[in-house]
Amino acid sequence: MRIMNQINQIKQMKQIKLMKRIKTIKPTERIKITRIMKQTKQIKQMKQMKRKHKRLGIIGGLGPESSCSFCLNVNKQFRQIKNCQPDIVLELLPISAEAEKGIINGDMGEEHFQLITKAVKRLNKADVDFIVIPCNTVHVFIDKLRAISKKPILSIMEECAKECLKNRIKKVGLLGSTKTVKEGLFDKELKKIGVRVLLPDAKVQERITSIIIKIVHNHMKPEDKLFILNVIKNLKKSGAEAVVLGCTELPLFIKSEDSCLPVVSSLNVLENAAVKLLLNVKTI
Repeated sequence: MRIMNQINQIKQMKQIKLMKRIKTIKPTERIKITRIMKQTKQIKQMKQMKRKHKRLGIIGGLGPESSCSFCLNVNKQFRQIKNCQPDIVLELLPISAEAEKGIINGDMGEEHFQLITKAVKRLNKADVDFIVIPCNTVHVFIDKLRAISKKPILSIMEECAKECLKNRIKKVGLLGSTKTVKEGLFDKELKKIGVRVLLPDAKVQERITSIIIKIVHNHMKPEDKLFILNVIKNLKKSGAEAVVLGCTELPLFIKSEDSCLPVVSSLNVLENAAVKLLLNVKTI
């Protein structure tokens, strides 16, 4: 009992000293310090509170419509099962139209990487349980991003490979941005499970990339959709058993019912994987 009293006395003395110091500070600075102290206390209280569900961190803005669609679909799936909103922290990156075009064309550099890196660090500070990036092309950075993140980052390519494995697909056509295709982002994961990737020729690929840019800026035309559907038909003739929409913008434009091949939508696959993790359901 005596020891406890001594501890309390020490605490009181520290508080008195702190208050004396605060009194010597200018009123404007004192308000700032008081505000910071309150915010620190609130943060500590929030961290101490046990969350009922996992917290999902999303890095969006790399195609704003697909980012918003991702959030809405995850929210819808989760609510249907749990009858409540999922715990989501969204980092919508301030990407310019020119920078968006650069990502799709593969013109990415340190500026893009640093922007995404800062978002990863902020989500780590927000104490998310895992992170997703609904953009295939920026997965060129995934190894570096995973290295700096304390929280796991899901890979669209890995999740699509799991989907192909589940459906026993052995030969798949791939539609995506030029950068995604050239970097072999899907090839690496699909080859691990024995899936062969079929690609359009260079000229067709160039047109696909231009159509993706149109989708991002909402400038697509009916003939663009017909072109993509004809590419899928040609992939089927080449022996493809399914087609991977390896750009998260494409599923906004091409639906499963439009395609002559079964569709593996990278956007939908990532949504489903995120919901499973939010519900503590293990993936393959």
